[in-house]
Amino acid sequence: MVGVFLLWVFVGRCSPLSLAVPAAPVAVVPGGTALLPAALRLPAPPPPFFQVRWRFLATGRLVLLLAAQDCSGAAPWRRSCRLALEHGRGYESRAGLGPREAALLLRDAGPEDAGTYRVSLLGLDVTASAEVNLTLAPAPAPTPGPAADPTIVLPPTAPAPANSTEPQGLRFPASPPGALHPGSLLRPLLRDTEPPLAPVWATLDGGGAVVSNAVRLGLAGLVLCLLALITGEYVLSIRNKDTPGTDSPPDAAATITTLSTIYVLQEMPIPDASEELYASLSF
Repeated sequence: MVGVFLLWVFVGRCSPLSLAVPAAPVAVVPGGTALLPAALRLPAPPPPFFQVRWRFLATGRLVLLLAAQDCSGAAPWRRSCRLALEHGRGYESRAGLGPREAALLLRDAGPEDAGTYRVSLLGLDVTASAEVNLTLAPAPAPTPGPAADPTIVLPPTAPAPANSTEPQGLRFPASPPGALHPGSLLRPLLRDTEPPLAPVWATLDGGGAVVSNAVRLGLAGLVLCLLALITGEYVLSIRNKDTPGTDSPPDAAATITTLSTIYVLQEMPIPDASEELYASLSF
């Protein structure tokens, strides 16, 4: 490994056991998994029993203990020995044995895990130890992406017609087919609050006598009929005067009926369209 050299620790002039650890600190990002390497140098065949202990010096707590026993043969010690692991308190689900040699695997590293770790090798008559520093690297900054524009541009809407019941201050964007348009929630409410259209009324004297358009048309037709009747009676009376032997006065009952009808028409309100006719009858 470039930039990293192994620190060999020997106990005794001709010690058969030794440890090798990196001199450079090991860096890990917050929440990542740290791998603290440690290589064992054992004689062949390996001793029948030895231990490897990892301890965090900041707290003095045991992190992981590896016990190897019943070692035999010339194969690597992880194959020829019977291994047993013991976790320290608080490291049961975080600490483990690395993929190679006696490396320590520390999961979910945090700021409280940064510091110096000591690894010790214990044999029957020898002891060796070394230290590895763990540092916390800053988390990588997220890659800035295109910022979303919070501004919502509404499509232009045509001005509402003059007789429209939709409020002029509200504008809604076009909705896709099948979607509920916000304006549809307002229109039934506006229809319910619209005052009913009243019929057209007319008054002549301002005294409270009102008639509808249909009554006005009926009265106008009645006046025209009475006018035709009076005119016919008048023409008939003139002819009777011009004809010899017809000097008898006109029928008194018919005259009284005609005068009564004219009096009633004078007392009743007459439509605007018949004001001139009404004036001509008031003689």
